[in-house]
Amino acid sequence: MTNWKRPENVPFPSIWRTFERKDSAGITRKYWVQDLTPEYEDIFVDNSIKVFLKDEPICKYSNFVEDPQAVQEFADLWRYAFSHKLGIICLTEDESGKIEFVGGNMTTISENGETSDSEGKSETYRKGLSVIIYVSKKRDIFSELNINEYLTAFGLYVLPKFRGQGIGTEILRARRELCLAVGIKTSATVFTSIISQKNAKQAGFKEFVEIDYDNLEKINPIWNFPGMTSFTKSIKNMYIQYS
Repeated sequence: MTNWKRPENVPFPSIWRTFERKDSAGITRKYWVQDLTPEYEDIFVDNSIKVFLKDEPICKYSNFVEDPQAVQEFADLWRYAFSHKLGIICLTEDESGKIEFVGGNMTTISENGETSDSEGKSETYRKGLSVIIYVSKKRDIFSELNINEYLTAFGLYVLPKFRGQGIGTEILRARRELCLAVGIKTSATVFTSIISQKNAKQAGFKEFVEIDYDNLEKINPIWNFPGMTSFTKSIKNMYIQYS
């Protein structure tokens, strides 16, 4: 857990990135990535449960959504991260002027020396989170990059109707403006899906650690995810530094 607080001189909410895309009907839409604000907290968490937990490989191949306790514990983790005022969401406006929620990323801070807690009442939750913690600590990013903190995240997703337009990459690119505004020079995240890994690479992230899913089970027998490698070969910790 971290005691980090967003600097008071950084306006909240702020818009960090804007871009345009054509929708399925060929109509150009404007999109923007902004801070996750209280009025969108429940929307973000609800869609994280309905979309992210069903699609993200570790959750999907451990039947996460069938464990109510695991779902609740992940929701609690997202809400805790929300308290740091670093989460970001993507919104758009349709031709009638209605604002639609597109997706988001629960970005938060990781500080050197803080303890990582993979404890939980649910075995499913502990299994999933312990993998992420293991990969994130496989190499000491703090000493190797000479940093004391970095922006990380729990869950990147785009709603199905908006997929295939590179929006996930744009959400990741928005981290640059957010980080520079709050005084963070590095962002690093464990990406579990081949899709999010491609998004990260397109956004400029570099590989720091890569472990094949088949090898994870050799490291710890509980880290078995039957069917995983038919979708994604490996799990990667990736990073980017800003200046």
